[in-house]
Amino acid sequence: MTGLDLVELQLRVAAGEPLGFGQDDIRFSGHAIEARINAEDAGRDFLPAAGRVLLYRRPRPQSGIRVDDAVVTGTEVVTSYDSLLAKVIAHGEDRPAALARLDHALARTTLLGVTTTTGYLRSLLATDEVRTGRFDTGLIERLDPPALPFTDDQVARAAALMTLAARHQQRSDDPFDRADGWRLSGRRGASWWQLSVGTGPPIQLRLDDLGRHDLERTGDRSWAITTAGERREWSCATDGDLIWVGCEGHAWPVGLHAATVAEAVQGDGDLRAPMPGQVLLVHAGVGDQVSAGDPIVVLESMKMELVLAAPVDGEVTALNVAVGDKVTVDQPLARVTATP
Repeated sequence: MTGLDLVELQLRVAAGEPLGFGQDDIRFSGHAIEARINAEDAGRDFLPAAGRVLLYRRPRPQSGIRVDDAVVTGTEVVTSYDSLLAKVIAHGEDRPAALARLDHALARTTLLGVTTTTGYLRSLLATDEVRTGRFDTGLIERLDPPALPFTDDQVARAAALMTLAARHQQRSDDPFDRADGWRLSGRRGASWWQLSVGTGPPIQLRLDDLGRHDLERTGDRSWAITTAGERREWSCATDGDLIWVGCEGHAWPVGLHAATVAEAVQGDGDLRAPMPGQVLLVHAGVGDQVSAGDPIVVLESMKMELVLAAPVDGEVTALNVAVGDKVTVDQPLARVTATP
């Protein structure tokens, strides 16, 4: 870090002004590192993501941290522009100190409603290559997928706890607003929810068992959940039947209804949109015989073309889109039924 404003100096040089100092006058102080938060899905080869930001919280102001962002709660993130949402810059007396501050800031960044790289960046900061500064542009391709710090079951339980707590605080005296299984003849024995985290398999939770967790509201749409003596702060925001939950820089969409979960399961012959975009071409129609690898639908997003091909030999038995249609992530586009 030099303490010089490079943008200001560039403008002055462009205006014909001299720099006013030489190379020997430059002094470096400490170490700085920057992380760029993008609307991309690291689990899908960094395909662009889109949606409405349901909740955004910057890390609290602290020494050695700077945040440059262009997003607020309610922002519509689209794929027509660059996917960069925010930059988090950390400065410290040396590289380990700067890395620790950056990780701390990312862990206290909350962005729900759109898939971002925040959690993945924290995983990168933990690698030996990044910590020692010995890496190149091929590092991400060489790394194994990072292990997530939470299981799907933990995420689903947190989503259920926060949703029930929010409903409890908003409920009225109307018995039909209650979510505890109340009946005129008495409370029923047990109530179950079925949830799925991302595109994962359904998880069934018995609501009566959730009482084993200590829940404390810590702010607007945020709760501290203590399980087996471990306390962590979670955030929650809803979008229809979808519950977005976040913790320590990571975020997950959680489906609540069993019907939604069943419909999200992909079969061997299903073609679903891996990213939001627009249908550019349709190469086959219902009833056509196709071979594995034949193009069926072509999507356009972020000035890129993505060809969705038949996964098996068979017949096109469903086609749900036409040229010009806009599609969302995981939207069913077509189905190819395998030839017996």
